[in-house]
Amino acid sequence: MKQQINHASSYEEIDSLGLLHSLWQQKWLIIISVLTASAYIAFTKPAYEVQAWILPADTPNIDTFNYEREVRFSHLPKPFGIDTTYNIFPHDLFAESTKYNLARTFIPLLQSKYDFYKNDIENLDKFQLFYPDGVIKPSDLSKKLWF
Repeated sequence: MKQQINHASSYEEIDSLGLLHSLWQQKWLIIISVLTASAYIAFTKPAYEVQAWILPADTPNIDTFNYEREVRFSHLPKPFGIDTTYNIFPHDLFAESTKYNLARTFIPLLQSKYDFYKNDIENLDKFQLFYPDGVIKPSDLSKKLWF
């Protein structure tokens, strides 16, 4: 019986020099393709839109969080309230439009609590809500702060 020698391993190897040689022969095609793609990316507007909604936590969610906090971390001083929870949101937001939209959503929820005037919500762009440190204090929401 003859044994057939299998040389499959020699066909599976990549010839690095042959690959580099074939790429070098096609260098102008590669350069033109990269330049065309770069020009396309540079001169076209993105065809996508991203939207995100951040809603403040409501009382049942905060109560659930406080219950878990009491069970696991009973040494912490006081439970979170709506004010404390809301102050976490603007601290981590970066875009002014996101802050604006969050405030536009959240202020109507606080309207009855802090006795806002109806025109304050309509003139929200004139209403200064966010301080340089990015935190809204509920005591300041009851005052009119104009630019």
